[in-house]
Amino acid sequence: MKSYRAILPDRVPLEAGGRRAAAVYGYRLIVFGLLLLINLAVLAVAVLMAITPYGLSVTAISVVIGIVLLFFWRRNLLKRQQEQLDGLRGELDLDVADTAPRSHSRIGRRAERRPNLKPSSEETPDVGTQRPWLSAQFDDETTRLLCATARLDQAFAREVLDSIAAQPYRAIAPSYGVDLVALARHAARSQRAYFRRNLAHTSLLLVGLITLGTVFLSSRSVVVPLIVGVTAALAWAVQFTDLWIARREALELVERREDPASLAPPIDPDLERRLVKLDRINVVVYDTYQHYPFLGSGWRVGGWAIPPVDITKAPDDYGGKRMTVPFDAVELYDYVAEAVRERGPAGVQVSKRLYVRGPAAPYIRGVLGDRLAIPQPMVDSDVIESALRNPQSAIQAYLCLEKITLGGQLAVSMFVHVALDRNLLTVMADSFLLPSLHRRFRAVLKLPRRRSLILARTVADASSTFVLDSLAAPDAIVHYWLSKAKRRYRLAEDTRRIRRRRGFDYGASSSIREDAADFDETSHVDMAQQERYFRVLQRQVIDAVSDFLDEHNVDISELRKQQSDVISTTSYNFYGAVHEWGNALGGTSAG
Repeated sequence: MKSYRAILPDRVPLEAGGRRAAAVYGYRLIVFGLLLLINLAVLAVAVLMAITPYGLSVTAISVVIGIVLLFFWRRNLLKRQQEQLDGLRGELDLDVADTAPRSHSRIGRRAERRPNLKPSSEETPDVGTQRPWLSAQFDDETTRLLCATARLDQAFAREVLDSIAAQPYRAIAPSYGVDLVALARHAARSQRAYFRRNLAHTSLLLVGLITLGTVFLSSRSVVVPLIVGVTAALAWAVQFTDLWIARREALELVERREDPASLAPPIDPDLERRLVKLDRINVVVYDTYQHYPFLGSGWRVGGWAIPPVDITKAPDDYGGKRMTVPFDAVELYDYVAEAVRERGPAGVQVSKRLYVRGPAAPYIRGVLGDRLAIPQPMVDSDVIESALRNPQSAIQAYLCLEKITLGGQLAVSMFVHVALDRNLLTVMADSFLLPSLHRRFRAVLKLPRRRSLILARTVADASSTFVLDSLAAPDAIVHYWLSKAKRRYRLAEDTRRIRRRRGFDYGASSSIREDAADFDETSHVDMAQQERYFRVLQRQVIDAVSDFLDEHNVDISELRKQQSDVISTTSYNFYGAVHEWGNALGGTSAG
């Protein structure tokens, strides 16, 4: 199995035209090194001359030189990374297809002029896995990317903790293909580091202001540049340390094979136990305002239905009639589930699941032990079977057929619902697709892998952001304490509302994995593969229903005639949510 470093190498091989780029890069390093020495020398002179009237002027010149130096250094890094990617594209074009479009970079053009110089087999990714995804190395790619994003993006880390821990009386929506324990640990670690950084910036700012005020009152303004310089240097060091640690830990998630949860310290044990139970979830409590109850499953891409079948009508048997065998909905669910497990696509997870509207949660046995308790993600099987036999508007049970592929990047779900109304049987199904992650969650893949490059990039980023972040740190501290106070106030309000029995909504309103998905990041090839899964599952379900009814001596002649029509006319819309019914036997397309 190819490693991630083999898919995105740190540098372009010299045989592919990298010698010239390496030489130019070496000259740039020498130039920038000389500029750095000059800048350090000017800064040292500024510190020594701080006691003279010329100290402030020399310090300003040093700052200007440093800004220019960092600007060109950052520009050089970006150009170097672009050259690496262009060279890699040239290699892949040579190895995969001779008719690929020509590269516009110098490295790519030189590689095309020398077609006999192909990269070695150790550096060439498999043709079937050319996308720069971690699924070539890890089967938990989605978890690793989300954890790395939580470490790099404070806004996302805050969203994760708000969704998981901010509202204890509400259910937590499932996030298929994601280890929520690992994600919560990394989000909590990121928020703690962010708070410590803001606290350090605020402390430095206060100490600097107090010191400056004291100096001005004592009429020793000649040491002002020194105080400003020392405070700025310490603020830069705080910013650099925070960025460096965050980026190294984010890269560890995509480079090391350890369990992502083991790379961050544990959090509240009760919360972790609650998140672990979501792996075996069989009841989803959803918010009243959700259009579909299938929270966390993504977008609805289609649906189909079998028109009502008279289960009391037996087939003609050479002039006589056989007697039908009575059955209930649970028997049909079990039969279809077993058929899909035996003959369905490999890796399909089959389960019965209960979907409960938020205000109805207290009335379902096992969901809430007490009105002030936390909604449980698991109930007894007899509760689900009761809902299968007697469905209601706020309580629905479905047979869930789910398949997660590409390391959790894609998930297809089909929810089958059986309705028995006296002597009429109706089977309906909704198909949902959970697409790939948005490009926001692939920022870690754009970080350089070499320690020297990431060090230089971190220096540049810290230099360009430490001033604004230092000034914004007090506001961030105040916002942190206000958010904690708001969370406590909301918890007290929810507690009072529940005790007064005012119809509290226990349902989850969003899913972390679903909110991070984006249809635009899913390729046409992947969509075609998921459509194949949908069609295979649809065929398996309809065949199983027909076989079950035939075993119970129900006349299925009309069903057999129209069975091929529903399969051939059902279409799936992968380019937006579908809010209408899909296809029924003999119906029209919903595409």
